[in-house]
Order: sequence, then structure tokens, then C-alpha cells
Amino acid sequence: MRKCTAFQDIFDIAGIGRVRSASRSTLIPLETAAEFIVSPLPSTNYHPPSLTRVFKNASISVRGATTPGRCSLSYHADDPFSVWNPFDQSRFNLTVCFKYSLYLIPFLVILVNGSLDPYKLSSRPVIPPKSTSRNLIRLSELTYISKLLLILIVLVIQLAYSSILFLRSGWWDPVESLSQLVVLVSLLYAIPLHHLSHQRSQRSSTSLLFFYLFFLITSAIELRSHLDHSLLHQHPHQTSFLILRSSLVTALFILECLGPFKYGDHVFSFGKDGYEALPQDDPARAGSDLANHRSESPLIYANVFSRLTFGWMTPMMKLGKSQYLTEDDLWMLPREDQTDALTNRLHQTWRRQISRASSSPSLIRAIAQAYGGPYLLAALFKLIQDVLQFTQPQLLRRLLSFADSFSPGSQPEPVYRGYMIAGLMFSCGFTQTLFSHQYFNQALITGNRIRSSLIGVIYQKSLILSNEEKSGRATGDIVNLMSTDVSRIQEGCTNGIIIVSGLFQIILAFFEQASVRATETTNGQSRFAEQADERDSEQHPIDQAIHLGKHIYRQVIHHKE
Repeated sequence: MRKCTAFQDIFDIAGIGRVRSASRSTLIPLETAAEFIVSPLPSTNYHPPSLTRVFKNASISVRGATTPGRCSLSYHADDPFSVWNPFDQSRFNLTVCFKYSLYLIPFLVILVNGSLDPYKLSSRPVIPPKSTSRNLIRLSELTYISKLLLILIVLVIQLAYSSILFLRSGWWDPVESLSQLVVLVSLLYAIPLHHLSHQRSQRSSTSLLFFYLFFLITSAIELRSHLDHSLLHQHPHQTSFLILRSSLVTALFILECLGPFKYGDHVFSFGKDGYEALPQDDPARAGSDLANHRSESPLIYANVFSRLTFGWMTPMMKLGKSQYLTEDDLWMLPREDQTDALTNRLHQTWRRQISRASSSPSLIRAIAQAYGGPYLLAALFKLIQDVLQFTQPQLLRRLLSFADSFSPGSQPEPVYRGYMIAGLMFSCGFTQTLFSHQYFNQALITGNRIRSSLIGVIYQKSLILSNEEKSGRATGDIVNLMSTDVSRIQEGCTNGIIIVSGLFQIILAFFEQASVRATETTNGQSRFAEQADERDSEQHPIDQAIHLGKHIYRQVIHHKE
């Protein structure tokens, strides 16, 4: 039996001694694998179509996430080396090229979300430490230095890991090389973000938190592939680099979640009332601004995960569990939510409306410019929640279809699809809950801001009214404006998104019903066509007999004539 030396040379270069069959889970010796191209194997009954298919299947099954064949950006339904095919049909895993393309997600996160962070943070002044504890200030500086050292170590590890991948593969794969390059660029971009966030921000960087989170997820997927293919013993150095890199990125993520705790003592612990009590017997501290600092809202220092889950409310919830809450237990409002700041913001936008000679001033446009950003964000949260709400029935229908595939007489679907559908259903429900709560929170905050600013503007206007203007108005007109009319505007802001959301839900419902009706109609038409074919097949001999009888009758009449 003739052997293929080219196939042997390929696996000698790669350093692989055994090859896994793509159609079976058994390991095949390399000598036998070299004979795949010439004749089928009696032991496996495997009939490879070509050298390319055997090489691709062997590469994706054995080397897994380490050194695949050349990835392709084009789409082919049966090509495991296309980045658009996420799932490996032979086992519960992702394809190699798709796993490399996942590294673009953290890069896009830090590029899109963090592109404006250097500009925003550099325009802010350096914030001095507010904490009264020198130990916390020292710990904050130590944490900052630790972050920089860790990210430098991760950079060195990433360079070594990329070099190993390139040396082992022996060729320049565009997808693999791009994935390693974007990781290096992202880590380099994270260094100035760490520096600016530490000096000029009171909370953790949202861009860095999401970058480390998605980077950990993609690294965990790649590490899982290494352990799944037993590459720990075949390539221990590469697996060790992955484990070390993932561990250091986890440490960076935890340190970034803690945030710059030099701005407040309440980052680590709270007193029984949500903040530490002041020693009133100290004349140097009693009555000072430190009391206001102690009652600052934790929302100022809360990171994005604490805001999404409302974790910053935990001290208040604990206090409310143990005793009745009073006004003294409440935190101060953030500076941007206080009445004077809100009124000044509305005054500025109103002056800009007046200064524009090309258009008449509009109070609605002024309010939209002052407080429209969070309101649009709330509308986006609501629309995403509506989409996820209509996604759940589709996933449930797909799950029932997956369960029906295991009935007798049906072709069972791969088991991993069931896990995927269940995971997607959980993720949709979890994300829907987060976005629903954030929608209500942002809508209520925007309504309260508009109400406070309008009341402040009306009150300031009432102080400078002339006597003639006051005489022409009733005593309770101004009070009604501040109490009734402004409250209606607040309620309109809170419930205004529901109008857009209702129309959007109607459109989604129509599309869903149309898809269901189209499927049912197609199935019904197919069934009617099958029944018509059955009737035609049953009546076909009778029609032939009738046609034959008519033909014989015509011939007899013609013969008599």
C-alpha cells in the first residue's frame, strides 16, 4: 500500500504523533493516517474525500485551539475553518477560527467604549484623596502600582504566547495573527486608561471592567479547548502560558472592581447606619465638611456592575432591616442631582435657545438638551427588553423542537444545542431583568431632574416678577404650576417611553404572528399538495380506463359510419 509522504511531512513539522479521525472519536496512528489519502482504512471504514479535507479535520480535532489550518473569512456551510461557522459538528466545542475571532470582542469593547475616555479624563482636574485614613491612601497607591505591574507581566506573557503560536504553526494565519495582535494593542491601550482613571476618576473604569470581563471569557473558552483535547501533556508550555495569563487578568479584574478607594472610607465597610459615625467630641472635626463627606452617596463611587445590580444600596437595605429609616439615615444627593445644579443646567440650555436668532426658543428642546441623554438610554434599555421579551418564546419553541428530535423515528440533534438553548434562555431572562430595572431607574431619575429644575426655574422667575405681572395673576397660579403642572410633566416623562415601546411591541407581535402563520400556511399547503398527489395517484387508473373506453367508443362509431 502506497503512503503519502506529504501528509507525513505535515504532521512531522507540527510535532503530532497521533491523529484523531473526524468521523469517529478513536485515535488513529500517524502511519495509518498517512494512508488515508490512498485507500480506506479497514479498521475505521473512513473514506476521506481529499487531502485537504483530511488535513483540515485532523488539524481541527487534534490541535484544537493551538495551530489550526489557515482560517478563511468566506462562508461555507461545511467548512470548519471559516470564522462564520461557530460550532464544531463533531463534538461539543467551538471551531478553532471562531475562537480566535472572539478576541475581537474585548478589543472592540475597549476601542468603542474607551475611545473617548482619555479625552474626558484628561479634561478633568486631578482629584485629591478624600479618605481620612492614611492606610487606605497607601493601599490605593499600592493597588495602582500593582495594576501597572500586572498588566506589564501580561504583556510579556502575551508576546511569548504569540511567538509560540507562530513558531508551532509554521505559517502566517491572518485570523490567528490578527487575534493576537488586537490583544497586544488592547493591553497597551489599557495602561494609560489605568493611569487616568486612578488620578481623575472616583470610580472604576467601565471600559476596563468590560474589557477584562470579555477577555476572561474568551481566555476561558480557549483554555477549555486545551484541556478538552488533552493538550496539557502535548504542549505544556503553551497551556501554562494560558493559565498564567488568565490568572493575572483575573487579578486585574478584581483590583479594578475595587476601584480607587482613596476617595472614601466606605469602599470596604460601612457602619451600622451605612457610614461611620463622627466623633462629636473632637472640635477640629465636628461641624466640618467631613460630615458631609461621610454621608456621601455610594453611587458616586459605584462601578458599572454595582449600578446594574444596585449593589450600592446594600448598606441602606441592611440598615432598613434592623431599624426604621429616618431622614438622617439618607445619603446626600450626588452633586449633579441637586436642585441648584439642575436649575443652572436648564438655565444654560435656555440661554443657548434664546441666543439662536435663526429659531424661536423652545422649552422642550432646552429640556431635551439638558436631560435627554439618560432618557434616550432608558428608551434603549426598554427596546432591548422588548426584543428579549419576544425572544424567549422563540427559544422555548426551539427547545421543544430539540426535545421532539429525540422521539422515535426522528433524527436526534446534537446534545450541545440543548445546552446552548437553555443557556440562551437563562441569559435572555437575566439580561431582560437588568435592562427592565435600569429603564425604570433612568426614567424616574430623568423625571425627577426635570421636575426639580422646572420648580427651581419657576421659583426664581416668581422672585423677579414685576408688580403689574403679579397683580394680573391669581395667588395660587404659581403654586399650581410648581405642584400640579410640573408633576404632570414628570409623569409624562416617566410613562412617555411606554408609548414608543407599545408601538414597537405591536410591530414585533405582527412579525412573530406573520412568521408563525407563514410556517403554518406552508405546512398546510404542503399537506394539501401531498393529499392531492395521493388522490391523483389513486384516481389515475380509473381515469385511464374511462379515457380508454371513450377512445374505443369513438373508434366503433367511426367504423360504423
